[in-house]
Amino acid sequence: MTNHEVDFHKILILIYLNNHEFVLDINDLLELVGMNYNLVRQSISELIREGFINRNQDVRAYRLTSLGKKFLSDKYLDNILLEDLKSTVDGPDPTRLFHIFVPKNFKKRLK
Repeated sequence: MTNHEVDFHKILILIYLNNHEFVLDINDLLELVGMNYNLVRQSISELIREGFINRNQDVRAYRLTSLGKKFLSDKYLDNILLEDLKSTVDGPDPTRLFHIFVPKNFKKRLK
């Protein structure tokens, strides 16, 4: 894994596969990791080529390999749940993004 942007997407896929025994449908990944179809397909192809995941042709399922599990373990990512990452808000409260601050005595200052 060399490209940092792609690395992040690949890591999300590896974490997802670590959380689930196998993935039958790429649409499961699309929704959960928030990636477009082409990026998911490209990332999966690269992960298969690199040996981090494999595809069982009989049931058409993707699975994490021992190399993929070792990679996550080495990066201390083997106990992370992707659902927990999505529910963590870092930064301003998104429900308050459009909150307009009106200073006290604002109307008096306009006169």
